[in-house]
Amino acid sequence: MRAEDLQPTNPSTPVIYLDMDGVLADFFHEYAKLAGVPQDERGRHDYHKIPVDLREPVIDQMRGTDFFYKLPKFPTADTLVDMVVKRYGSYDICSSPLRGDHANSGHWKREWIKDHLNPYPKKIVITPRKEKYATQPDGTPNVLIDDRGDNIRRWQSAGGFGIKYQADEDSLDVVRDGLDEFDQLLRQRELTESVDGSHKKIINHFIDWVYDKKKIKADRPNIKFQQHKEGPDQHRTGYYEPDTNVMWVYTGNRNLVDILRTVAHELVHRKQGSEGRIKVKSPPGSKLEREADAEAGYLMKLYTKQHPEIIE
Repeated sequence: MRAEDLQPTNPSTPVIYLDMDGVLADFFHEYAKLAGVPQDERGRHDYHKIPVDLREPVIDQMRGTDFFYKLPKFPTADTLVDMVVKRYGSYDICSSPLRGDHANSGHWKREWIKDHLNPYPKKIVITPRKEKYATQPDGTPNVLIDDRGDNIRRWQSAGGFGIKYQADEDSLDVVRDGLDEFDQLLRQRELTESVDGSHKKIINHFIDWVYDKKKIKADRPNIKFQQHKEGPDQHRTGYYEPDTNVMWVYTGNRNLVDILRTVAHELVHRKQGSEGRIKVKSPPGSKLEREADAEAGYLMKLYTKQHPEIIE
């Protein structure tokens, strides 16, 4: 490994994605109106009052029509777009198509965006799998502002930053506070990027080496670095999410050899899983955990012997 291979790379610029329905366009009011829900004292049709057995038949009425083109724009939509553009210079749209009506609903959503949004988004993405756009190729998180909690959860599991916001229920302060938090995370990322840049290159080399050494046939995981421990697993220094093939590695206040030992441990679990040996989550001290610990220690001895420069 050459010294120039260890130089950090510049981080990508994150993209701010805005959902359309429920964030910019008043989908829920028109959905409830189509279902025949009477107006409340505010003059709105409350979608919460749509009977469960009517929801799918009402959705079916939207298919093949220009329903999405006729949605009213929320009064806060222009302010939201202006807020994002002033901070980041541009924005993209990431919206889901209607089930069973992808091409038609996607067409009318694009027409709505063309007629209602100024400035125009740099890109319009119509997809049922929003989480595919959660990060840049180098792992830089993108932002999704969306009204659906399951979209936000999948986005964040894929490494992005999500802000749950529904225009008819939430204040724009929810978005403003979320973007403030994101900006703070970006500043932290910039402060540590020079270290992480070197770490990523070495870790990628190490992963290739372990895959060859252990003859792992499974796909390589996508590495995500975490400077601060968050969530329910703060006692762990790394973990692997099989559903998204993402390996999270905690790097804060740790030396490189210790980080690589964590990566080795998780890669052993990756191999165990590919061999069908992991049926449930292994508790500390279990046979599979002891095996991962022992294998990780052995791999680190071999690797540091071949690459003593990483200790420095």
